[in-house]
Amino acid sequence: MLLVLHGHLSSQALSDVAQAVSARAVIDLGDSGRADAIAADTGTSLTAFSAQADVPVEYLAGRGHRHIATVLPDTPELQSLAGLRERPMRRAAESAGLPECPALVLPGDLGAAEERLRSFRAEHPEVTALAAYNDDVALVTLAAMRHIGLRAPEDLAVIGFDDTPHGALFSPALTTVHIDAEALGRIAARTALGLPAADATLEPAHIIVRQSG
Repeated sequence: MLLVLHGHLSSQALSDVAQAVSARAVIDLGDSGRADAIAADTGTSLTAFSAQADVPVEYLAGRGHRHIATVLPDTPELQSLAGLRERPMRRAAESAGLPECPALVLPGDLGAAEERLRSFRAEHPEVTALAAYNDDVALVTLAAMRHIGLRAPEDLAVIGFDDTPHGALFSPALTTVHIDAEALGRIAARTALGLPAADATLEPAHIIVRQSG
């Protein structure tokens, strides 16, 4: 049986749930530290959400961008997930010899996003590219840019993550990162069940190049 929990749980509450159902494994897509704390009692702890999150930074650096910012959601339930992608992005920037990546935290409301983006531009005029947590956040970014008179990629290059279908429908069409999510899920499930995962081939993440970046 698969039990899926959404939202915030304390470490103790998560441990209590795992013990009550005699969980064979805990696959945590949020804060890996919480799963590690109960892994000894409940099985295998896995974190796959951050897989290949360095790809967008490497792509943007290859396009000549020296000052890259990350764009994160301000939704509380997504903060831990966003951090799992942001940290590899920051490490990739450091490895490439780039300055530290500032973070732009955008609300989903377009009016509030516009104001946040204006303030960010005033504080970080050197930033030329934005690497978003996912496609939804990237599209909010593009919409806010349009409303304050900024163009992508001329003023700011924007790249999303997850290659969701609606990214191609926006104008400018969203450049994004495609990951092999199905294979990642298969590997996680087989590992959790104690089954061999060697035959689950994982395709490397790659960039879907469109107009925004």
